[in-house]
Amino acid sequence: ETLRNKGPLIFMEFDPYIMSNVGEEPDMYVSFFEKLGYRKVSMWNNLGGFLGETNEWGEVVSQAVAQDGYLNLLISKEL
Repeated sequence: ETLRNKGPLIFMEFDPYIMSNVGEEPDMYVSFFEKLGYRKVSMWNNLGGFLGETNEWGEVVSQAVAQDGYLNLLISKEL
């Protein structure tokens, strides 16, 4: 309810490889945030290098796979 109604910024690590190892699918998280209205994603690699911003969750998953590690994400409802 808080995420839907208040829309706080969310900062999290995103690692599709670890998610898969514990039986979770990255698409599950994508769907969760999309349903709550979160559209803007800023991405950093695991060394803190800024990778860019997107409103395409497929790009987030692709970047994480390309980085061969996790991404740090700042997720917001702003576009």
